[in-house]
Order: sequence, then C-alpha cells, then structure tokens
Amino acid sequence: MINMISEQINYLRGYITSDENLYDALHEAADTIESLSAKLDELAVRLMVQENLRSGEMAMKGLLDGFGLNSDAIEASSAKLADKERLVEDCGGGWIKISDRLPTMEECQKNDNRFILDDGNRRYQGVFDYTGDRFVRFTFESVNGAIGMETDKCAVRWHNLPEPPCHEP
Repeated sequence: MINMISEQINYLRGYITSDENLYDALHEAADTIESLSAKLDELAVRLMVQENLRSGEMAMKGLLDGFGLNSDAIEASSAKLADKERLVEDCGGGWIKISDRLPTMEECQKNDNRFILDDGNRRYQGVFDYTGDRFVRFTFESVNGAIGMETDKCAVRWHNLPEPPCHEP
C-alpha cells in the first residue's frame, strides 16, 4: 500500500504545470499524501512492535503457567522477599564488619571456627584462625596433595552459622 501511495505522489507531481494555482494545489496535495504515508509507515512499525510485545508477554505467561506460577504469585513472593530483606537490613542482619571486630574464642568454639563470610559479591563458609587473628582459606595442591592455609583477604563481613533446626519428638 505504501508503494502505491509513493507511485501516486510521483504521478501527481508529473502533472504539475506552469499554472501557479494548479501547481501549488497539486504540490500541496502531494506533500500531504507524502506526510500521511510517513505517518502510516510509523504506525505500521508501532503496531508490529506492540504485536511482538504481546507475543512475548503471552510466551512468558505460558512459561510461568507451565511452572504453576502467575503474576500475582510472583508479585506476592517479591513483596515477601522485599519485606524480609528490609527486616534483615533494619536489624543489621547479624553481619559484623571485620574491621569492627573479629570472632571471640567462644564464637569460634561454638562453630568449630566456621563462619559465613561476605566479600561484597558472594557469601561463603570460611574458617577463622584464632591464633592468627585472621580468616583463612584452605588450599590444595594437586601435584603433591599438600594442604595449606592462606589469609582470606577478600572477606569484609562475617556472620555466625545459623542455629540448627529444632527437632520435635
């Protein structure tokens, strides 16, 4: 259809003569048709994008339905998670900056010197060397099978291991 409009514009411009009134009228008509043609092109692109978005939304909905999820369940889960994260942040979450203090002897004995460490990007279990006042990582050399220790220089916060779950008889 758009090519047909372009052909008609060229056809109209071909009839433009030296008569100024006819010339101006036809030129204005051709400009109007050309402008409308550009708007139609833009509208066609928008409609195509909207259709692709709808198709993507339908595919995502089908995928979520396949897992037994819907948008209400996801929003409710996200809200619960946000509430829990806010609660942890408000309470400090039990995280202690290594620069503030290191674990006490009692904390080390309680958890076999094991703690949860955070380096700002990930959380992992680490070991505290009480005699060296440092968190350490164990190393293993595959060539000779030697096990060693090195200071964990990445950790910035630590947390006690959680209490084991209570088992009711």
